[in-house]
Amino acid sequence: MYDGIELAEAGRKLLGADPGAASDRELLDGVLAVAALSSALDLAQARALAELERRGVCDRDYGMTT
Repeated sequence: MYDGIELAEAGRKLLGADPGAASDRELLDGVLAVAALSSALDLAQARALAELERRGVCDRDYGMTT
């Protein structure tokens, strides 16, 4: 599994760098790191939304479902 700190560093490198100047390996590693980070963020969001739904927070506070 990927380390979150390493993923964030690789993502920042990819975002701040000129993709045309990266080696094939650097570009592949960067894209894989960003994809893994995106998946981790999606999972964290899904878990938080599921807990909000379980607690009925949005329905209670805003009158709508999560």
